[in-house]
Amino acid sequence: MITNDRSNPVRYKLPVDAHAAQRNRLSAWLNDQIDEAHRFGCAPAFLGPTGTGKTFALLTLRDTRPSVYVDWLEFLADIRTFYRMQTEDSSCFDPVQWARSYSGHLLLDDVGCERDLSGHDVEVFDKVVRSRVAQCTPLSFTTNLSVDAIAHRYGEPVMSRLGRMCHFIEMAGVDRRLERT
Repeated sequence: MITNDRSNPVRYKLPVDAHAAQRNRLSAWLNDQIDEAHRFGCAPAFLGPTGTGKTFALLTLRDTRPSVYVDWLEFLADIRTFYRMQTEDSSCFDPVQWARSYSGHLLLDDVGCERDLSGHDVEVFDKVVRSRVAQCTPLSFTTNLSVDAIAHRYGEPVMSRLGRMCHFIEMAGVDRRLERT
């Protein structure tokens, strides 16, 4: 069931042995969630602790829908490089402009792992979210942050926009990478 109620995300626990057979089960479950979310105009956002299958789910989404996958830390590094290279006649690739104008499903992995909490990195996420909402283009992301921590870090206005455009799925359980060893 779809809920945009940020205090009550849908819960899903990925089994420890989540490979071939489990991937198919996750894909089927995820496609059902996505189809239901699309009926309500939402895209999935995966929340939860490390190793619970958030990136696995995001990559499954990438494999089943037309989309582009972006590692959040690499994206922020590209932005820093772009602004260092910026000159008056620079025709360099602007990552923020690209994220704003990309019309497909944008998949951001590991949002919330920024190191610059004083402003720039947080502001970039705000710009991306605002532009995706304004253009009615889908945005999915993974984060280790809780819904309340997202609101605290990025602010209530960003959380309000995310609440309108995202279907929150909490990936529960323990770090499955540690359980395999």
